Amino acid sequence: MKRVVRVRDGRARGLASLFVFARAEWRVRWRSHVVVAGLAAAAVAATVATLTASARSETAFHRLRAATHASDAILFDPTTQRPPAEAVAAVDAIAGVKDAGAEAELFVRPAGTDYFPDYNLYPVAPLGPQSAHAMDVALITKGRPVDAGRVDEIAVSEKLAADLGVGVGDRITLESMTAKWVDAANNGGDPGRPDGPRVRVEVVGLTRTPADFGRLKGLLYLSRAFVERYGGQLNVHAGVAARLSEEALRQARRGTLSGLAGAEVDPSPFGDDAATDDGLGTIATALRLVAAAVALAGAIATALALLRLSLLALRDRATLVALGWTKTQLMSAAVVVSAPWMAMGIAVGLLAGVFTSPLALVGLARRVDPTPRSVVLDTGLVLGALAGSIVVGLITIALAAQRAASPQAERARPAVRALPLRRPLALVLGVRYALFGETARGGRTSRGALAVVAAGVVGVVAALSVSASIARLQTDPSLTGQGTSRVIDSGKSMDVYDRALPLLEKDDRVAMLAGIQVSFSISAVGAGNQSAVGAGDLTALAYDIRRGELGASVVRGRIAHQPDEVALGPATLDHLGKDVGDRIELRGTGRTAEFHIVGSVLFPEGDFAHDDGVALTASGADRLLGNVHDTDALYQVAFRWARGVDAHAADQELSAAGLQVLTNEDALKPAAVNNLGDVEVLPRYLAAFVGLLCLVTLGHALVVSVRLRTRELGTLRTLGMTPRASGAIFGAHALTIVGVAVAVGVPVGLRAGERVWTPIANRAHVVVRTVAPWSWIEVLLFVAVATTGVLTAVPAWRALRLRPADTLRAE
Repeated sequence: MKRVVRVRDGRARGLASLFVFARAEWRVRWRSHVVVAGLAAAAVAATVATLTASARSETAFHRLRAATHASDAILFDPTTQRPPAEAVAAVDAIAGVKDAGAEAELFVRPAGTDYFPDYNLYPVAPLGPQSAHAMDVALITKGRPVDAGRVDEIAVSEKLAADLGVGVGDRITLESMTAKWVDAANNGGDPGRPDGPRVRVEVVGLTRTPADFGRLKGLLYLSRAFVERYGGQLNVHAGVAARLSEEALRQARRGTLSGLAGAEVDPSPFGDDAATDDGLGTIATALRLVAAAVALAGAIATALALLRLSLLALRDRATLVALGWTKTQLMSAAVVVSAPWMAMGIAVGLLAGVFTSPLALVGLARRVDPTPRSVVLDTGLVLGALAGSIVVGLITIALAAQRAASPQAERARPAVRALPLRRPLALVLGVRYALFGETARGGRTSRGALAVVAAGVVGVVAALSVSASIARLQTDPSLTGQGTSRVIDSGKSMDVYDRALPLLEKDDRVAMLAGIQVSFSISAVGAGNQSAVGAGDLTALAYDIRRGELGASVVRGRIAHQPDEVALGPATLDHLGKDVGDRIELRGTGRTAEFHIVGSVLFPEGDFAHDDGVALTASGADRLLGNVHDTDALYQVAFRWARGVDAHAADQELSAAGLQVLTNEDALKPAAVNNLGDVEVLPRYLAAFVGLLCLVTLGHALVVSVRLRTRELGTLRTLGMTPRASGAIFGAHALTIVGVAVAVGVPVGLRAGERVWTPIANRAHVVVRTVAPWSWIEVLLFVAVATTGVLTAVPAWRALRLRPADTLRAE
């Protein structure tokens, strides 16, 4: 019993002595412990915030669709005039329809603009009563919804409001088009000014909907009263918007879903958008990379700080051992000193990460998220971050304690082969310290900094290359299927086509000329993907090249040149289970023919989805449709002026002749391209973060080197080295690390950028063209030299102020 009591008394005295030691250490160095806790809190907060934003980014579009009760398809009923309630009931009866609501697309636009409803503008109004089951409800970000009984109220999508320069409370004039005007515009004629009523309306709300992130430039929300008042005086497409099951949605995409008599099933502009999901997925991946980098950098910085504090806390290790402290007690003391501050840092970091996570939503993710300013608590993620932080913290504390409690006896190390001492001595010593320095004098730290900075340069150049490639994609229409030619659109009328083609063929200023027919009567037969067998029509582009090169956007292979050749869009190839080099059987109006797939190409957004369709020669289309010239198709003339021609003046000549010329300025950018544009800034943020991490690492290496080489510098100064030369050593030291890192990192980073950009571009179905960001690299070199000079100032200043006598006397 006495022994048990004695053991317990010993343990109690041991614990008491540990806490006495810890309290004394906290009183002396509490500021340093606060700094370590702050490092841990910052790392945890940044990691939690970016991971939370990553999870929110991936689900943003689906949450927006749920918040707006977005439809998947719209069924138009052109053959009957059923009341909205009857049309909705008929659609509700179709198998696979989960919900439905009547709405109307109105041909109106803000006066003075060139927006074209049903092409790049979507003016919509509900036809049924407002209820919990209403479809395609606008999410109001500012103001209020439109009053269904008011004719003079309108809500505008955020982007369109910004383009128009209007806000809540402003009044605008709407001009409208009749069916006659729309028919003339669609058939290549000049319809003149819109011929429907002009209505003055007030903007009462700004909206956000899933349709904002497709190819549309804007949405207008009008009231049911507006339709009742003006619907008979302008062109209106009445339809039923429906939410569908997965099977019904597949049927709708194949064109096999039917319900109303003679109904047309079109994908809804509010529907699921793979391009938006891809853009959000890219953001989520980038945020995870940032989180991993932050967590790693924070763990390393915290571990080094803890090690230094533990060494300082046990600096009198010999005295403590003489008093009877064991290695276990020394380790326990280091743990007791550090653990409370680490726990405090982790707790503060978790709370800060949760509340600052909305700030980490960037670009497209912030625009899509239905509540971007709200704080969302992801319990699973927070618990996982807590568990991970505790594990990493315990391991870090244990390793620091183990190192601090171990004897610090110097070990004999083999000499490091280094540069021989030559003139200029400062330069040679700087290079020697950076590349061949002894481990005990900061050599390992310098070489580690070199590796980190080189890897950082690779990451910075790769990120900037991706950003530059996205920027090029926004401005180069040849990469997205929009082409580099001009177009005269004849619609379904042959009059404009037959007049424009011979006129341009006689004009020597025309470098490229081709007749284009867009047909909707071709389908694939017997494709490898069973869902494609008997599938709906494929949009087909048939071309008759009269002069020059077509200038198509070729993803792989080439365009078709022979009647038995065809090129398909990348999405069409995926859907049909085909690849370049395969053969495919196509069906036209009662005819079938086999074609050799010679390439993968992109198409102009609008009549096509940019990545979906088939392209073949006019003679190839004749094999399926007979004489393409006589089929029910859309007709266009594509041409390009020769170099040196005043294109604007030449276009004016054609306009004076009654031929309206469309250029790339009028073309629509695919949704995937628009969404990648919102991601463009994210790689720059990543590059800035990685660059900052490199600078911190370099600064740490220089400070460690000058601190550990104080005696050596004192000896050199005693032997006659000037203060300026001793300071120049660390300038050469830093420039060596930066120079080697840049020389290695830039070419490797360019290659890495290409490897990163290629799968992103392929997933977006655009032409892969990686841009080397030379202007950014020049800025990078300037910043690297400038910041190196700033970082060198502190160790150089310490070297200049060094007093050799005091240094050597202390040694």
